[in-house]
Amino acid sequence: MRTTQPDQWSRALPVLLALGIYLVVAVGMTWPLATQLSTHVAGHGFGDSYEVVRQVWWAREQIAAGRNPFDQPLLVYPDGFTSWLQWTQPLQYLPAALLAFAVSPLVAFNLMVLITLALNGLGGYALGMTLTDKRGAALVGGLALMASPALQGHLSVGHLGNLILFPAAMAARSLWRVLFERAGWREVIMGGMWTALTALGHVTQITFVVFPLATFLLLGALIVAPRAIMRRGESLTGQPIIRAVALLALGGA
Repeated sequence: MRTTQPDQWSRALPVLLALGIYLVVAVGMTWPLATQLSTHVAGHGFGDSYEVVRQVWWAREQIAAGRNPFDQPLLVYPDGFTSWLQWTQPLQYLPAALLAFAVSPLVAFNLMVLITLALNGLGGYALGMTLTDKRGAALVGGLALMASPALQGHLSVGHLGNLILFPAAMAARSLWRVLFERAGWREVIMGGMWTALTALGHVTQITFVVFPLATFLLLGALIVAPRAIMRRGESLTGQPIIRAVALLALGGA
């Protein structure tokens, strides 16, 4: 029987190399953070870094005790409160909180900053490969996403949730494939998941990332290529525009 392992390795190798490049760039962007993971916090002292580190610590403590990680009995004495705002942006705290079971909350926060930047690059790379099918162009696209001025601004003040943009790149990739490459319902489900993850990074991502991505990509497709996304003779569930709307609805739900 012929093995597919060499083919899988040949497809995975460029992705792993791209990820390695983006990790190196992330370390360079934040230097000397990589040498100060346990002593300094990413971002300026006047930003939100210390607040996020505190939330990472508290979420870890609550998870270890089997309690709601967003209950805050130590704040607003004597009754405490539940932060519903934090429930809307769990990716800003929970991944780092889980990592904090192995390292300190400070190290977990700093590592998540580096990992998120590298994943942003990889998300941009995946989107670039779909749009151009050229590794060089895709690599540059990933670098542009991870090092854009807006992201560097959020990085400088410790906005970990706002840094999480790789799901947005993957959601855009799924939308493009559904609209223009006849991708099926499996891609709709994946795109819905990526859309949801984009929104769960930070509550503002709904307004400033998900809404314009959905609105302008769909409007652009309707204006530029209406026949490509609304095909004559196609069943309702086979229409690209219907699948794109379903993708967004699933992510919103």
